[in-house]
Amino acid sequence: MSFTTKPLANPNPEKTFCRRFHYQDLNPDNLNGTIAKFEERIKRWFFRPTKDLIKKNIEANNFFAIIIICIIIDLLSQYWYGLPSSDGKKYKDLLKIFMRSFQSKIKPPLKYYYWNKQGEAWEEVKLQDYAQAFYHIFRCSLLHNAMIADCGRISGKSILKKSIKLRSWKYGNKRGREIAVNSILLLKNLEIFFNRYIKKLYDKHEEDLRRNFAKKFEWDFGVKINL
Repeated sequence: MSFTTKPLANPNPEKTFCRRFHYQDLNPDNLNGTIAKFEERIKRWFFRPTKDLIKKNIEANNFFAIIIICIIIDLLSQYWYGLPSSDGKKYKDLLKIFMRSFQSKIKPPLKYYYWNKQGEAWEEVKLQDYAQAFYHIFRCSLLHNAMIADCGRISGKSILKKSIKLRSWKYGNKRGREIAVNSILLLKNLEIFFNRYIKKLYDKHEEDLRRNFAKKFEWDFGVKINL
């Protein structure tokens, strides 16, 4: 059986949407109010605790920060494009909108290997740009295997001055290349991008973004917003 609108198995009106605000408080006739509460939800539950953990101990919480960053990007890609669930292509498309660095080409491409369940064999993927590299090395590897792929690493601020960079390494007779990310800078730039996205949602001229937001919001929370 298929549904045009996602049925909610347990739409409890008293479920918390954000601080001191519940599902029953969502008003389908108040788009701006919904945007404001959505902004509060993401900032209080994702950005703020991650920044607090990094401030307390960056070395201990770098790994956690990258996981949250990957999740936020996934969430934003679904709202930006009006998707019912995660989509790899759109995730990479949004990365290139988020930061120009993700448009950078990798020459020659980095090799990445993943397990093909259908073929029951390891398959090679040639990572052509930063967006594709981040998606596979960090997002997919972290969420599916709880680790960063062997051609990626998290670098501290003293080592990496950019959010993301292709770097070479040498250890004895071994040489290689890897994609390094700075979680502090990446999180900072992602919050700036999120703020710009929220600002766009308030703009009546951004019809496509507002329509996609409303579409995704209805799928997630069962509230059909009147635009």
